[in-house]
Amino acid sequence: MPISEAEAFGATATAKKKKADETGFIESALAGVATGLINIPKGFVSLGAELFDLVGDTNTAASVEKFFDDINPFDDEAEARTVGKITQALAQIGIPAFQGAKIGMSLARKAIDARKVGGYANLNSFGKIINNVKNSQLAGGIGGAAVGEAIVSDEDIGTLGDMLKGTALEPFAITMMDTEEKEGRSEAYRKLTNRVKFGVDGSLFNLGIAGAGKGITALRRPTKFGLQRYAEGDLKQIYEKYVKFGFGKAGMLPEEVFEAKRLGLDTAEGAKFEAGQRVEKLFDAVKKVVPKIETSVFKNEEGVLKEIQDIMQSVPGKKSIGIKPENLSDLIEKKSGIVNTARKILKFEDTPEGFRKLISREGPDGLFKPDDYQITAGGKMDKFLKEIEKSVSSQSGKAAGKETANEFKNIILEMRTGVDNMTGKILQRNLQGDMSKKLQSEIGNYLTADYRHFDQSIFPFFRTAAANVQKEKALTYFVDREIVTEAAKRKVKPETLKADVDFMNNTRKKGEDVIAKYLTAKNLDDIDAIRAGEPLEAAKAGDTQKKYVDKPKGFDSKKQAKLEEEVIKINPEILRSKKLTEFEELVYGRITDPKHTYLSSISKMASLNHTLEFMDDIGKMGSKKGPGQFIFGDGTGEQSAIRDLLELSVKKNAKGEVIDLTADELAKGRAILSDSKQFKLVEPTSTNKNLIGLNPLEGKYVRAPIYDDIFETTVQFLNTNKIGTVYKYGVLAPKAISQITKTILSPITHARNLISAGAFAAANGAIIPTGGDFNSLLPKSLGGGVFKTAGTGEGLLETAKRLSYGRVRGTLTKQDVDLYKRLLKAGVVQTQLQAGELKRLGLDFYKKAFSSPVETEAKAFRGLLEGFRKGKKAYSKIQDAYVAEDDFWKTITWGLERNRYSTIFEQKGITDIKTLQDALQGKKGFEDITNFLQDGVKRNYDSATKTYKGTYEEFLDEFAGNLSRNLVPNYSYVGRTGQALRLSPFGNFIAFPLEILRTGSNIIEQGIKERASGIPELVKLGNKRLLSFGITVGGIPKVAQESFKAMHDVSNEEMEALRRVVPEWSKNSTLLPMGRDKNGYLKYVDFSYSNAYDTLMRPFNTVFNAISDGKNDEASLKESLGAGLQESTIELLRPFTDESIFTEALVDSTIRKGVGKDGRRVWSEADDPFMKIVKGIGHVSKSFEPGSYAQIKRLGNSLLGKTDPVYGREYDLFDELPGLAGFGIKQSDPERSLIYKTSDFSSSLKKSENLFTSPLLKGGRVNPNDIISRYQYSEQSRFQTLKKMAKDIEAMRQLGMPDYKIRKELEKRRGLSKNVVSSLMLGVYTPKRPSDFFITRMGEINRDLNRKEGTSIPNPYIKALPTLNGIINKNRRIDLIDGDLSMSNLNFERSIPQSINQMSNTNVVVNSKIAPSTVAQLAAAGTNTNLTQPLKIDDVFKTGIV
Repeated sequence: MPISEAEAFGATATAKKKKADETGFIESALAGVATGLINIPKGFVSLGAELFDLVGDTNTAASVEKFFDDINPFDDEAEARTVGKITQALAQIGIPAFQGAKIGMSLARKAIDARKVGGYANLNSFGKIINNVKNSQLAGGIGGAAVGEAIVSDEDIGTLGDMLKGTALEPFAITMMDTEEKEGRSEAYRKLTNRVKFGVDGSLFNLGIAGAGKGITALRRPTKFGLQRYAEGDLKQIYEKYVKFGFGKAGMLPEEVFEAKRLGLDTAEGAKFEAGQRVEKLFDAVKKVVPKIETSVFKNEEGVLKEIQDIMQSVPGKKSIGIKPENLSDLIEKKSGIVNTARKILKFEDTPEGFRKLISREGPDGLFKPDDYQITAGGKMDKFLKEIEKSVSSQSGKAAGKETANEFKNIILEMRTGVDNMTGKILQRNLQGDMSKKLQSEIGNYLTADYRHFDQSIFPFFRTAAANVQKEKALTYFVDREIVTEAAKRKVKPETLKADVDFMNNTRKKGEDVIAKYLTAKNLDDIDAIRAGEPLEAAKAGDTQKKYVDKPKGFDSKKQAKLEEEVIKINPEILRSKKLTEFEELVYGRITDPKHTYLSSISKMASLNHTLEFMDDIGKMGSKKGPGQFIFGDGTGEQSAIRDLLELSVKKNAKGEVIDLTADELAKGRAILSDSKQFKLVEPTSTNKNLIGLNPLEGKYVRAPIYDDIFETTVQFLNTNKIGTVYKYGVLAPKAISQITKTILSPITHARNLISAGAFAAANGAIIPTGGDFNSLLPKSLGGGVFKTAGTGEGLLETAKRLSYGRVRGTLTKQDVDLYKRLLKAGVVQTQLQAGELKRLGLDFYKKAFSSPVETEAKAFRGLLEGFRKGKKAYSKIQDAYVAEDDFWKTITWGLERNRYSTIFEQKGITDIKTLQDALQGKKGFEDITNFLQDGVKRNYDSATKTYKGTYEEFLDEFAGNLSRNLVPNYSYVGRTGQALRLSPFGNFIAFPLEILRTGSNIIEQGIKERASGIPELVKLGNKRLLSFGITVGGIPKVAQESFKAMHDVSNEEMEALRRVVPEWSKNSTLLPMGRDKNGYLKYVDFSYSNAYDTLMRPFNTVFNAISDGKNDEASLKESLGAGLQESTIELLRPFTDESIFTEALVDSTIRKGVGKDGRRVWSEADDPFMKIVKGIGHVSKSFEPGSYAQIKRLGNSLLGKTDPVYGREYDLFDELPGLAGFGIKQSDPERSLIYKTSDFSSSLKKSENLFTSPLLKGGRVNPNDIISRYQYSEQSRFQTLKKMAKDIEAMRQLGMPDYKIRKELEKRRGLSKNVVSSLMLGVYTPKRPSDFFITRMGEINRDLNRKEGTSIPNPYIKALPTLNGIINKNRRIDLIDGDLSMSNLNFERSIPQSINQMSNTNVVVNSKIAPSTVAQLAAAGTNTNLTQPLKIDDVFKTGIV
């Protein structure tokens, strides 16, 4: 019959639980504060009483403490809940510690002042010590705080040293509290010693907190000058690269350099986006018109696209050979039928060095606008539009025909304008004269030439399919050409040669060999070598030598290139003039789809233009003289770099010629420049003489760490060896696919993504929409204000919705595109963390996964490739939707910040670029806001002149953008280490928790900064931001939890019990109780699953839960705090250390031999090997299931009334429906949980017991102390194992599981004795007696060793047995729930043996017959068991067995 709770744990425990349920969260928190305040005078008075007791051997302190306890009316409420205990400790320790810190810092400051005037002698050595501490004020503060804490010490609060109680490290726990009460002087000494321990422990804790805070600040905050050089030693370099500077957004770069780089990349993304929108329009227009043109000259989609391609590029490369640049432009306009009226008025400037630069000024939209283009009557463009109009009119009427033709006209002219404007941007750079003229002549015609061979699929099947089609077409062309050439030479008809089998076979073989050589090319640069018949490696080696000859000795760029690759590159491919023959174009498969060629042209030109722009900016920043200079030289060679580095002036001879450096100067400079840990040389972009000087950093030396972060150099492990290739395709590819299916391809995850991302806007003030926020959010139709920057007359919510989902649906207007480009330039949108990480992960193992089938004519493959193209397009749309959900809230956050600050600036008199510049420079009237403005703008801001380069509207965009980038998670701001971790087999979306930590701390910092500004409007904003952050991160989860607890009448004990049965990942989540099932078991929602800020809350939840557990155990607060900090660290690291989705499934099926991390089995041990393989593969394949699959399946089963096919569990429709929004209601299952817990307990108990037996039974000589110490260590572990299981059993009871079911589950588990089961059900602990096997084996080992060594050493077990018996008898029936087992409990000093007559007859063993097991112990020990002889009876007692 099960015992009651009161019988097992006492009526007091039941009363406490009742009190906890009656006391509210806030009530307990306030009671804790009151109790803490009362305990401050209590600490001071009791300190005096303890000193009195120490002298007088009295018990005054006990009376003092009782007096204060009696007058405190809040004690019970404070103790009722964990929050009360925490607030009590904070109030009790915080105030004295703060005052002590102030006094300590003041003393430290005085010591420093005394040292300055040489007057610290009166402080003796103490003054010198604190004067020599690097941060003496911090040291003084910590010391003062320790004194304050010691005065108000409390054994209930305890120390971190208490964590070691009951462990093998207990003897080393110098700050562990002594809790064994004594009397008089001894008690006073114990309490005073505890005060000292409390103070020392507090100082160590405070020092750790201060050190951690400084360390975290150093990791996340950019340095002023960046890292100037790498440390010596590879390990130190790795530490610098991936730890010290690896987590910050700027890495090893100065912040202004990082932001200049990001600006260039983000601006390029804006240009690509705009081009993509035009392609979408063209695609939609063509699709719409195709059904209506089947009878026209175009016939189908390919016909329309081919005609557009011919208009866009009327004179392709191979047809422009031999045409002079000055004649090419007119020919282009004549053939295309489009005249650019603004082309001929462009102005250029030539330099004596042979460079040429466009100097015509751009308009707001670039050099050209669509109105500059005129369509020539009767020209190619005019004929195309008329044919479109005619075809559509015949089926849909004249109006529709005219409208469609006009739509095509606008699209084509916009596309042409876009490419020509990009060409104009390149012409604005210093280009070699010939290159500039050639590029100018291509205006109106230029499109990049892309080839399928250099843009192949990752999948071998499709790569081979596409290549085979290309090869066959090229081979046919080659053979036909050879037939014509040879027929003319032999003067025979081509048909004659076609009939010659040998000739045809030889010709085909020759063609195949030529094609095979061409296909060895990795890029277009290799083609010249192939034409000349040179080996590619030799040609490349020659190129390397030609690249840059003026390098310091020891500089090995070739070796470096093998090890590293630069992610950020200047790719001048679009400027190279590569004229391929028709045969070569067939071999490589030229792509002629205008959608592809236009988008590719814009992408490549935008990347080149904006990369060169930020290289310009970086060159100017890095060449500034001073401690922060990181670029040296003028690009003319090493001598200029050495002069710059060594600060040597240029010396000239009488003729005015520059004198070379001396040998010593050269040697000194070369020693530095050739050190790869200090410098790297920016090599020429190309060997093409026309491209020399394109890169403004070319030929200059950059400090190595900064070079690595500018160009994002990465070690090419994945691409330089077979192991890397296997890892790439065997680990990274499956990891990426599994993560894609669980996120982007999971509809439910989309809902969760949209809901959870709203927390970012809420945390930054949107949850308290005061000060104009509410007006900004609402659409105009509901009385809201106009979001003026969009120019659409709509509020922020409507604008954000239109931008994000209009992009997915393809319904963006020109105004929308312009606004979205601004958001891209500000670095706000398309920065979704999971999508960004997956994109980078994908780029790690493939370039483009799907081949374009536009020109593929092989019917066997075309349909399949077309299917994959459509699949890719569908995936792209789904991915766009995933990003759009994030963009929606980021747009709102950006808009709110922009509106808030534009209003505040206006109130401060800043309304245009002039007043802005005045404010930035701190001119009269703006002094109070200057620093705030300077700190708030990071891009296009010159910190030297304190001026902003741009318009006032652009400044507002950037100011709001800077806030958004730093207060909302942004993949572009994940540090090198965070991005590198994606390549590990561990962790899922590692970037997310890193960004939550970065942006969460930034929100607090920004709020404090706004409050500290002293500007009333900013102070209000700071207050709102901090309050909103607190409500979003902590308030909403806690209020939701308490509300649902009250709604469903769930007690605190039930919630604590629930945490013990939920899956491991939910243990420290915010759990919302959602009622009970028919068995009375709780249902719950894991709120943390959809809480974006759970990464911040989980460590606090973990500590809170640990303190709650400690409260129930009557452990000290700091002991529980220490345990919580340990576990919270594990929780914080879990996203980085846990296996990825795919890796976990793979490890379950291989290394863990079919057992999951949660104990679930993949296969049964009884399965045959083949079935294990099948089940293992099935388990791995489940990692690729879309995340919504299981939820949708459960929803379907609930609708159909089906049960769980494995466990027979019923589904409730109302539980499953919330899961569609990411708030699925889960069913706790104590009965099933107990199965796994019992299995784990049985295994852990065996391991604990083996800690005693295994080391002692290896066969070597042991002594009695070895046996005793191993027994103590084993029992410490065994106690904790039993305690954990006893708590689990109590949790099952709390959740409503009856005792008979609990006992039944325990009893059927093999390896658990009846004694263990009974002890667990009673919740008591008794040490385990050594087994008969152990005793027998110890005797055998001892006898065997004695025989081998020729000695007669007594059995060590016999010597140890009295102590073991003493330990066992001393520690019987310890409470497993509230009790503890410390090292002092496991120490036992044996008293002097008594004679038989003197021994007490109360011993249970003496008063009974000698048990058979005792006889067995004696026999195993080698003792005569003939108990009829008195001497042998005495031997029994001497052994201490009874």
